[in-house]
Formats: sequence, C-alpha cells, structure tokens
Amino acid sequence: MKHAYLILAHGDFELLQCLVSALDDERNDLYVHVDKKVKELPSLAVQKCRLYLIDERIDVRWGSVRMLEAEFAF
Repeated sequence: MKHAYLILAHGDFELLQCLVSALDDERNDLYVHVDKKVKELPSLAVQKCRLYLIDERIDVRWGSVRMLEAEFAF
C-alpha cells in the first residue's frame, strides 16, 4: 500500500533529514513545504521513496490561515 506524507518545515533541517530517512521506503511519497522565510532550501537525501519539494512557498505563521494555504499548495 502506498502512503503520502505531507510535511510542513520551517527549520531544524537535521531533524527533518532524520524524519525523511525514517520514512524512506519505496511505498512512500514525501511532499515537503519549506516556509518562505527560509533563505536556503535544505538538501534532503532519500534512496527509496519519491521526495517532492513544493515550489509554491508560503510565509506561514503558526495558527494562521497561512498554514492552510501551505497545505493547499500540496
């Protein structure tokens, strides 16, 4: 069974890499939205799953409607 994971990221990209590595399985697709405030996109390594960085980056504020807009960008 295939699974899709939608991940909103804004910092601590070492921890994000740990999460991505834990989910790295040929049955998984990972979709990552990186907050627009982040200047440099992280380099994430996978071997088995498909990883997609969402092009439409939103300036997300916790608890605001912008979080939903970022989710809709997936």
